[in-house]
Amino acid sequence: GELYFANNENRKAIQVLMQALAAYDSLEYQALQGVYVILGRAYRVETDYGQALFYLLKALKTAHALGDSSILLCNINHALGELYTSIDRSDLAVKYAEAALEVARQYANENDVFFLSVNLAIKCDRNGQPEQGLEVLASIPEPSMSSLSEAKKVLLGEAYLGIYLSLGQ
Repeated sequence: GELYFANNENRKAIQVLMQALAAYDSLEYQALQGVYVILGRAYRVETDYGQALFYLLKALKTAHALGDSSILLCNINHALGELYTSIDRSDLAVKYAEAALEVARQYANENDVFFLSVNLAIKCDRNGQPEQGLEVLASIPEPSMSSLSEAKKVLLGEAYLGIYLSLGQ
């Protein structure tokens, strides 16, 4: 299912993942948060936001119930933040983007911390909190900032530009 999703074959991904869930259910296997998050993402891309929310929240609930604090928890929270952005719930988008960033920081993954920080800053700005967005950008650790690729420089510049325009500066 994940391969179909990665290849933008979302309907096929959903079909295969639903079959996988049926097989896992017959085995009473419970650690399905990874399957649920892919389903949620696929449904989001298909703009079936109700199903996307159902599976992403189920992924989060399952992860918490099983004590999963792996980087998958970052992925789940990020997916929820993106879903809430899609349905114009900026307040919840910020909440889950913050949670994703917190997990990424625990794993000290510089690339994830950079992208999730910029993502959160943009979400803060869209939620009417540009000052908080600036704080997030300022909190990006130095190692993440020391060797920025051109693409990262553009992304960071766009985030700052949007925030400063919101601040009227």
